[in-house]
Amino acid sequence: MAYPDPTPGNHALELISEAMEAEDGLDVVADSLAAATSVGDWLEIPDAAAALAAAELVAAARGAPSPVLPAEAVAWAARTPGLAALAPRARSACEAVRRGSELRERWEESGGVAAWDAAVAALARRLA
Repeated sequence: MAYPDPTPGNHALELISEAMEAEDGLDVVADSLAAATSVGDWLEIPDAAAALAAAELVAAARGAPSPVLPAEAVAWAARTPGLAALAPRARSACEAVRRGSELRERWEESGGVAAWDAAVAALARRLA
């Protein structure tokens, strides 16, 4: 998923790398999803981007990876027990990011919010 500036993409890649390198990457993903759904009505860019990246890993574990997710991340997700079971949390995180986040605000400012919103909605559908 493209971002209007490189910062959100960096946060997403950091989450993916951290999960893949962690002793218990499942906890890294679960913590990111929990943070996105427990902070209230507004998510800063780092939490929003990390939550979407975590949701992408869950979608990959369910056999519905994004074509832009690195192949090594798809393989990691496929072999991580319990990751697919986080789908309900991942859908909730997607909705939280869509509802109120600095990331959404950046997309609104860039004029690309409709495409971004459609991409996040498609991610949520891949988690169903």
